Amino acid sequence: MFIKVIKILAYIFSGIFVAEICTLSFFNMDSSPEGFEFKIFSICVTLFVVPLLIGLAIDRFQSWERDSGIIILSASILSFVAMSSAYLIVFDPEIQKLLPKNQKPLTRDIFTFLTGVIVSFSFISIGGILLWLGLRKKS
Repeated sequence: MFIKVIKILAYIFSGIFVAEICTLSFFNMDSSPEGFEFKIFSICVTLFVVPLLIGLAIDRFQSWERDSGIIILSASILSFVAMSSAYLIVFDPEIQKLLPKNQKPLTRDIFTFLTGVIVSFSFISIGGILLWLGLRKKS
């Protein structure tokens, strides 16, 4: 029982960092210091892969395709929906009117929406393929 709880917690932790990778891909990091983006993404990838491998090892890699697919697919869809909603809310003309007059207007420079969409749909595709392969293997 305790081992199953550890497996689930490892999967949750892994999913958080898949969502983090997808979410960070929506932001423009041009103004950040040299190499900052690479450091952040490498840390996130490490914190995604290590707990995933721990969870899969607990299950002896029996259903690794299905489990990995579910984690990647659900986390990347969650991130895509959240960031798309934030993008649409922030840049809505009605919301812009509600901002104080002396506040600097929000610009699209903080978002690199196309990059985020490409990364998110790449993860969604990978997760979907892994889930499909895992379910196909079981039947």
